[in-house]
Amino acid sequence: MKTFPDFRSLDEVPRFGVTVGIDTIARHSKAAAMIVWGDGKRLAFEKLAAAHDYDPDWPASVVCICRGAEILADTSAAGK
Repeated sequence: MKTFPDFRSLDEVPRFGVTVGIDTIARHSKAAAMIVWGDGKRLAFEKLAAAHDYDPDWPASVVCICRGAEILADTSAAGK
């Protein structure tokens, strides 16, 4: 139950789910937004803002190849 701390028993854990891969997100998204929040995400924001392509070692970079992509950051993450 450590994996699902909000559930009291395994009976409450969903038995089925949907897995959506990076390629599916990139090909089928009509718009995408990456929200970057807080001081701890400043490096991630800087890296995303400078990225121009998807890096398989950093899945968050998928936003770079999505249509209608936006990167939204608060002033802490943006370093302002």
